[in-house]
Amino acid sequence: MAKRGEIDIRQTPNGVVIVYQQKLVLFSTIFMLLWVGGWYVGERFAIHAVMNPGGIGLAATSFVGFWLFFWSLAGIAVLFSLFWTVAGSEWVKLAGDDFSVGKSIAFVPLWRKRYAVSGMTELRTFAKAETDSDGFTSRINCISFLCQGKMVTFFRGLDPVEGQKVCEQLAGSNVWLKSARLKAA
Repeated sequence: MAKRGEIDIRQTPNGVVIVYQQKLVLFSTIFMLLWVGGWYVGERFAIHAVMNPGGIGLAATSFVGFWLFFWSLAGIAVLFSLFWTVAGSEWVKLAGDDFSVGKSIAFVPLWRKRYAVSGMTELRTFAKAETDSDGFTSRINCISFLCQGKMVTFFRGLDPVEGQKVCEQLAGSNVWLKSARLKAA
């Protein structure tokens, strides 16, 4: 098993499986843990206020119920993000003409998408520009390919050298990916 932020390449009888475990960012993990602690306290107080209105009035109880709904959604999103940060991984599987890309958290599959290798073009490492809400643009390294005119990206945050190794492994494992139509660069 590879360290976090590195790839793990496994040859199987059916093809090749490449797994990339997300890098653990200590600051954001600690921040989310502290946030979830505060979230839990707020959730408990709000549920108590809704279940036992005790003279705060219908309008205040309705507002707290409305607030509780969105507070709960935010908590679920942060918990998911925390689980992804701690135990998330992406994987690709190449077997014959089947190219699958998926994500999982601690062996629990989240989603999987299949592509026909014969429909893929331009396999390459890619620095994807992402802009946050403050307008700050950063470049995130990933691997991409075109399939039926749509760009598909995976392994976000992968080191460019590791990305090149993945492209070379995939191109070396499939005759179609070795063709001139694809760029492993």
